Amino acid sequence: MSVEKIIEKISLEAAEKAGIIRRTAEEEAARYLEKEKIAAEAEKNAEIAARKREVDAEVSRMLAQARMEGRQTVRNARENLISDCFDRARERITATPGSPDYPKILEYLMDDGIEKIGAQDITLSANSRDIPVLESILAKGTGTVVRVSGEPIPTSGGVLLRTGSGTRRVDNTFEARLDRMRRDLIFDVAGILSGEREVPEE
Repeated sequence: MSVEKIIEKISLEAAEKAGIIRRTAEEEAARYLEKEKIAAEAEKNAEIAARKREVDAEVSRMLAQARMEGRQTVRNARENLISDCFDRARERITATPGSPDYPKILEYLMDDGIEKIGAQDITLSANSRDIPVLESILAKGTGTVVRVSGEPIPTSGGVLLRTGSGTRRVDNTFEARLDRMRRDLIFDVAGILSGEREVPEE
């Protein structure tokens, strides 16, 4: 074999090996790039997922805050409405003792208290203006031993009843009756705020 043939053969073999090496390198490079692409995609997806969790958490926090503020707004509205109702009631009650019907109201409160206390020996307490009215009512007779305390109590009207021993009492003063009405009024106001009941007209 001539030198030229040998050189040609060596060149062909070298070219073939070079082609194999080049293809192998290209395949390795492609696989590496694919791995990098997958890794980059996974990292991107992880970052998107993390960001979504942050956004979801922030949305949940904002919704919880909004619900809490909404409940507080409703509570404030209810309390304001209740306070307004009680202010109006107190204004009207304060004017009640000047009404011609007040002695009948006082007698009703006294009779109601006597029935509730269920005793035969009772002491009544009232403000200084109502003591003479109570004495006038008692002059008609009640079927029960009832005395009027000579010491007035601080109240705008009504009567406080106690047994002779002081073990039982019924507070039928205007202030006490308003306080007892407050719980029922809360339910009424809740119905008004929810739209289930209408606000009564003046």
